[in-house]
Amino acid sequence: MKKIVSAMLLFAAIITTAVLASCGDDNDEPAKESLTGNYMGNDALGIAFAGHDYSATAGGVKYAISENKDGSLNITFPEENFDFTGQGAPPFFNQIMQGSYVVKNIPFNAAKNAYYLDYGGTVRVDVTLNGKQGNYEITSGELSVTFDGSNVKLVNAYKYKGMPPALTMTSTFNGVKVLNK
Repeated sequence: MKKIVSAMLLFAAIITTAVLASCGDDNDEPAKESLTGNYMGNDALGIAFAGHDYSATAGGVKYAISENKDGSLNITFPEENFDFTGQGAPPFFNQIMQGSYVVKNIPFNAAKNAYYLDYGGTVRVDVTLNGKQGNYEITSGELSVTFDGSNVKLVNAYKYKGMPPALTMTSTFNGVKVLNK
């Protein structure tokens, strides 16, 4: 009888260990919220040229972000209007209307703790400068994307083909994820 009780206790201990081991850590961490969605906010464009800095803001713009299966991001930049009138900017960029474009497969860069991609030479965009329309290649473009909860910050340093070498452009978008209803 003693052997039967010992065997039953040993069997119960084995079953308990197996059941507890199967509980694991699956539920200890909350599920990662998807980054996919629309983000509304303001995009500030800074231009530095000939020792002067100029800035303009496009307000209430919507960026679309989607996650790929490999964890990288695709970002759709919206059409935006920037007005530098009255700042003494060179006439060739007083008014800039930049068309929508997409930057794809932006990987997470652990060293930068951000999604980061040097995407120069991979994107073309329709741009209207002071009423003159053209389709421009972005010859140099560095995009950094960080998230803080439902907030996103995109810093995009880029140049269109044919821009003066001394001219630099950096846009900074700060947005909040729009909840789908």
